[in-house]
Parts: sequence; C-alpha cells; structure tokens
Amino acid sequence: MFRQLHAFTCEVMEALPVPPYNDRMTAALPASSSIRTKALVAVAILLVFGAYSTWVVAGHGYTGFLTLAMRETWAMQMLIDLVIACSFGLGWMFADAKKHAITTWPFVVATVLLGSIGLLGYVVWRGFTRA
Repeated sequence: MFRQLHAFTCEVMEALPVPPYNDRMTAALPASSSIRTKALVAVAILLVFGAYSTWVVAGHGYTGFLTLAMRETWAMQMLIDLVIACSFGLGWMFADAKKHAITTWPFVVATVLLGSIGLLGYVVWRGFTRA
C-alpha cells in the first residue's frame, strides 16, 4: 500500500526515484470505462435536472431568473457563481475537446443558453463517442 522510498544496499541507504507530484496527478484515466461511468452519471443528472429546468421555465419563463436576480442579492450571487463555474467548465471542455478532436460549438451554445445543461451534454457526448 505504501511505497518504499528507500532501499538498503549493503550498508548504504539509497533513495529510489519518485515521479514528480504533477505526473501522478495528471496520469491518464485507466480505461475508457471510467469516462463511460461518468457519462452514465451525467445522463442521470441531465435527465432529472433537465426535467426540473423545463418545469421551472414553463412556470416562470426563460428569463424569469433575471427578475429574481435583480430583486434578491442571493439570487444575483448565484447567477454570478453559475457564470463563473460555467466559464471554468467551458475552459476544461475546450482543452478536452481539442485532445479528442470533438467539435465544441454546439455545447458552447447550449452552455451559454442553458448553463450546466450544456456541460453535462458534453460529458455525455464525450463518454459515448470515440474520438
């Protein structure tokens, strides 16, 4: 379980080479099943959250959150937080899509118009297509 960091040779202790911390943190996923598992989780979240979002939009309109955000400081804070989080998500998506030769524009449009639904859609697409 624990890596041995030193080896004894005769009477001298010799340090074994340890890969840099960044190499261990950025190692590739072990198998494609890992991304498929994440995609299945994303499908479940997308279906539930998409249905809830559709229900909310049907009841309050597509821009109903703007009225609330202008009236309530917590709602504005959550809107700003969503924009920041989706911006980071788009940055990740661009880098990942470039690595796997996936077109990003449909997911960018969906993220701008629908928030995290666009990012979830990308995770689902990425998990079930081979690039």
